[in-house]
Amino acid sequence: MIQRGTLTSEILLAFMLYQGQLQNEMMNLFNSYSSLVKSTGAGDKVFELLDRQPPAPGIGSQQVQLRLGNDASINDDPVAIQFENIKFSYPSRPDQPILRGIDLNIDAGSTFALVGPSGCGKSTIVNLLQRFYDVSSGRILIDGVDIKSYDLKHHRNRIGIVTQDPILFSGTILSNIMYGMPNATKEEAIEAAKRANAHSFICAFPDGYETQVRHYFLELFMLLLPWSL
Repeated sequence: MIQRGTLTSEILLAFMLYQGQLQNEMMNLFNSYSSLVKSTGAGDKVFELLDRQPPAPGIGSQQVQLRLGNDASINDDPVAIQFENIKFSYPSRPDQPILRGIDLNIDAGSTFALVGPSGCGKSTIVNLLQRFYDVSSGRILIDGVDIKSYDLKHHRNRIGIVTQDPILFSGTILSNIMYGMPNATKEEAIEAAKRANAHSFICAFPDGYETQVRHYFLELFMLLLPWSL
């Protein structure tokens, strides 16, 4: 068209520039559509979490029971735990039973261990005891009182959990120990470390309980890395 004189070089250059800009915008539009499709699946999970109804303390909560004249108070005394014909399925898999008629008695002040292969229900029993889930049928009793009768916050406040994979937060060793009880004193934190048999190796650090966790353990990791390789 330029050779025939029906198109000037200026118009051809302008067309190529506009076509390049239009192509970039079209690619952005297609990429946005792909992102929208991916986000739709993730958004379903987000809204599913937002729509979940947390387990309420229930009409049997501590405050309600006390007003009714029933004693469902919580103290620090050793407690007896009893599982009565517990059946449970996770809400995401209601057709797949995890526990089938479990009966369990744990005496107050005793040490009890759940031992078994992965997937047999050990973590599920602990989750039910903390009321992360409610049983499908049966009852969990603490000192003869249904676990649903206790105030949820106070009930969980008296349970200590040591996970399989410990997590250390950035800060001092002392702040990590006191993370769950910010109002505790340093003497109480040291006493807790002694009971956990951690006091001796904590004192072996250059700054003791004031040792910065992230800085020290990063140096320790860098020292041990060549040996692990």
